[in-house]
Amino acid sequence: APQLGRLRDSWLWPSASVCGSRGKPAGCTLLNRENVHTIYPPGAQLYFRVVHLAVPESARDRGYELVGLLLAAVVTALILSWLARQGRDPRRIALWTLCPLVALEAVQNAHVDALAVVAGIAAVIVERRRVLWAAVLVACAGLVKLYPLVLFPAVIQRRRFLAATIVVALFAVAYLPYVVNVGSGAT
Repeated sequence: APQLGRLRDSWLWPSASVCGSRGKPAGCTLLNRENVHTIYPPGAQLYFRVVHLAVPESARDRGYELVGLLLAAVVTALILSWLARQGRDPRRIALWTLCPLVALEAVQNAHVDALAVVAGIAAVIVERRRVLWAAVLVACAGLVKLYPLVLFPAVIQRRRFLAATIVVALFAVAYLPYVVNVGSGAT
């Protein structure tokens, strides 16, 4: 929408000359599928905002890739921690670190899913001792991308009603600004 022009980053909405050099009309975008409307959950939008504020405009795409690399490294550290606690062979980390999809999706494509994976793995690690914190982490993963909510029945084995209440409450609080501003169209 033209009304959002002031919010556009120049690295995704280049100048008319850059558009022309790509054979596109002025006002073009470097976004793929720019006419497809997407909605990200509140945790993902918060992530995008924090990265937007932290990464200089001159390094936008590389900045997002660097954050993706850091998140993949955090996942690696969490998995190594979990393997050590379980008394398992730490060389199993190769299953994660050598998977080409990690480098492609978390780093090269800078997908926000890496943040959901961090929260999901952390939930698995803390569940035995801190089931309520595990519920918070599952909710956080779900607030970044919805699919990690399938972890809930597998991760949360005790105090399920209270844990489910925590997840629902966190979702209600996170989505409240959308409902207030957009109405029922937020769902």
